Amino acid sequence: MYDTPLTFVVFSTNSQVLRIVNRLINKQERWECTSVEDPAQVLSVLSTQRPNIFLVAVGAIQTDLELWQEYCKAHQISLIQHYGGGSGLLYNSVQQYLDSKEQKS
Repeated sequence: MYDTPLTFVVFSTNSQVLRIVNRLINKQERWECTSVEDPAQVLSVLSTQRPNIFLVAVGAIQTDLELWQEYCKAHQISLIQHYGGGSGLLYNSVQQYLDSKEQKS
């Protein structure tokens, strides 16, 4: 899993959570992460970065989340909601994404 190249955009309005998740992702040699703290900038960053995974952490409101889900579905970006629980849960979510991509191949 960790040797698979992946790009992430991570959103959270909590700067401490954003920093931790960013560190966990960038800790992996072939993973890259862009962080977004302002919900108004999310779609712009997603269109520019074109990540494999859009990871939503704490701070998203339902209307934004629905808009982001539609955007991600239309642009084949996997949206993962991650509201904490440690690195193990984060890595499990990424593994589920990789497993789903493998099943589609």
